[in-house]
This record gives sequence, structure tokens and C-alpha cells, in this order.
Amino acid sequence: MTDVTQTTKADSHVYTARVARVIQGENPYGVAYSEAVSGPITFSLNPAHDVWCEETYPDRGTKIILTRLRKKDKGWRAYQARYLRPEDKKHQQ
Repeated sequence: MTDVTQTTKADSHVYTARVARVIQGENPYGVAYSEAVSGPITFSLNPAHDVWCEETYPDRGTKIILTRLRKKDKGWRAYQARYLRPEDKKHQQ
């Protein structure tokens, strides 16, 4: 059986995704989808995890940039996430 936490080749790529849900709570996280990746991509919004690089949470429908993806049992997890900015034009889908 393959270790699902192993870093994949996708680790060095940059993905544009759209936020589908934001889950509040003790360990808040977001769920996003990208045309370039099959399945959901989750990302932590907990400041202690140093994944979400912004001061405010994204809204549903917001375009974001995701990097450092790893395959998990039920989809993907991004270990770095931030808002899409004008200078990211080359990554827009």
C-alpha cells in the first residue's frame, strides 16, 4: 500500500482553484476545486498551521492559489494557499 501522505510531483506546481466551502470551528479549513486536479482540495485556515497566507478567510466562489499539494484518501491537501492576485495572471484558468 502506498503512503498517502507522501509528497507527489504536484508539490512544486501552482494551481488556481475556486473556494467551494469554508468550515469554521476549532480547526477551520476550506475546500476548493481546480480544473487541473481531480477531486476536492482542502487547506487549513488555522493560523497555527501556516497554510493560509492571508489575514481574512476567503468567501465561497473566491479564486485562490494553491501549492504544495499532497494526495490524501479522499482528495488532495494544499500546504500553502492564498488569494489570487493580478500578478498571478499566468496561472489563471
